[in-house]
Amino acid sequence: MNAIPNQSDALAPQALEFLSFTLGHEEYGIDIQKVQELRGYDTVTRIANAPAHIKGVVNLRGIIVP
Repeated sequence: MNAIPNQSDALAPQALEFLSFTLGHEEYGIDIQKVQELRGYDTVTRIANAPAHIKGVVNLRGIIVP
């Protein structure tokens, strides 16, 4: 016997998954379907004469797609 979905099943909310991360003391989240790659924390290259709040730069290959 096949179950026939009723109209209320079609209107049920979809479960969403998020990747969450922390920047400073704030927590953020992004739709997991928008994530293309997870990377570890790379070595930071210091920048000469940069202000103290700038640690430096890291090499991030690739692009961010909106």
